[in-house]
Amino acid sequence: MKKNEINVNINGKDITVPSSMSAIQAVWHAGYPMVHGVGCLEGVCGACKVLVRRSGSSEITT
Repeated sequence: MKKNEINVNINGKDITVPSSMSAIQAVWHAGYPMVHGVGCLEGVCGACKVLVRRSGSSEITT
């Protein structure tokens, strides 16, 4: 993994993506189909809000 990349798990699929990638871009990068009209694609409207669970922690954040 390069310095500017992060590991994410999307529906059980582990992938490595650039840290600058948005949540919806990571979903597309994982191979899920592009769906048009899913909000602003800029992280402003909240349509791409995700749950974050850190390894070794039971806490879940948005």
